[in-house]
Parts: sequence; structure tokens; C-alpha cells
Amino acid sequence: MVGGHVVERARRPFRAAANIPFTLTQRGNGDHLPACAAVPISLEENMQIERSGPGAPLNLLSPHHPRAPVGIAGTAASLLSAAQEHTLTTLRDPELNFEAYGRRVLTDDLVGAAGYLTQGWLPDDSYRPGPVKLLREQATSPEGVAWDAINLGLQPDVHVIGMRDTQGGADSYFVCQPDPDDTHAPPRFFTLCIESGQGSGVYEIFVSPPRDWQAFLDQLG
Repeated sequence: MVGGHVVERARRPFRAAANIPFTLTQRGNGDHLPACAAVPISLEENMQIERSGPGAPLNLLSPHHPRAPVGIAGTAASLLSAAQEHTLTTLRDPELNFEAYGRRVLTDDLVGAAGYLTQGWLPDDSYRPGPVKLLREQATSPEGVAWDAINLGLQPDVHVIGMRDTQGGADSYFVCQPDPDDTHAPPRFFTLCIESGQGSGVYEIFVSPPRDWQAFLDQLG
């Protein structure tokens, strides 16, 4: 953090599961499909990820490790006003993506089976009372991250609204959350910066302090 801004100082991390061979087994028929097969399988379906290579997450979607509740913009009333949504569409920075139709995909980037939070840890300087919850107590260091567990998640009332794709630097995701102290107050905005994890597949997640709407726009540059 420099002057209240997130410093994107790390190389862009790659999804840990991108180069890991594994098969998907859809419960009920026992058929195995290669990971590269173009088969539309919903993330909400009851599926398992079976280990078939080193470092692959194990059973992240099994009944023993249920997916954490996630707030997804589009499944409930948006936390943003129509004017705020319009403002986001007018931003011309090519690194920014605030398209409403893509927010489910961005949410899965964070909390999917191989998501950054699923395989992430919180450093000491992350804002702890915010949108990210510690699902595994030890996930405050790289050594505390477990492959066979969901390590971090999003609070149920959090909406993912966009991201910054730096094309080589540390990507950031933008989320908003209702004010926990005042239900009538405007939502608070946070930046989740993926600071490291390219080599190990264990992602350091920096969570910014909360910002109001104007401060959020200002930090977007």
C-alpha cells in the first residue's frame, strides 16, 4: 500500500489448475472426462475433482468440503445504483472490466475449485473485518494453505463487481459489501489484489481497507 493505493508489484499469477492434469467425475454416471473436454458442467452441480497429478486440489467440491456461500451480483438485487452501474461502463481504461454479465465468471475466479481465495492466504496487512473470510485458521501464511480444503472465501453478502487485468502484473478484483453497522448506509468498496502465487499456486491475497464510492473511483485512476 502506498498513499492508500494498492501497489501492483508482483507478476500476474496463473491459475494453479491450468496445467495440472485431472479428470472430472460427474456424480451419478461415473463417466470420466478429460479436463480439456468442452463439456458444459455447471459449477453448482455436485461434482468432484479427483487427483491425477501432483499438486491438484482434492475433492474441493465434495460433500466433505462444501463450497462456501458466495454473494454473486445478478442473483440478488444489485448493491449498486443505476447511476453507479452507468459510471462504471464509462471507464475507458482497457485493463478494467466492470461488465455486469461477466461477474459470475469473476466470482468463480476467486472462489471456484481452483480459485485464488480457495487456494489463498491472508497476509498480516490485509483488512481482516472485510469481505474475505478465513475458512482455514492456518491460512495466514503460504505454509498454512491446504490443497484439500477451501482456505478463504467471500462473505455471503459480498458482490464481485469487476477486476483489473494488468496483462503481466498483479491482477485485482473489486467487490462491494453492505455496511455492517448501518443497513441504510451506502455499500463499502474493497480491492482484492492477487499479490503472488504464480509458481506455487498458493495465492497471497491483499484486501484493502473499505472505501466509499468516490474514493473507490479515485483509486481506479
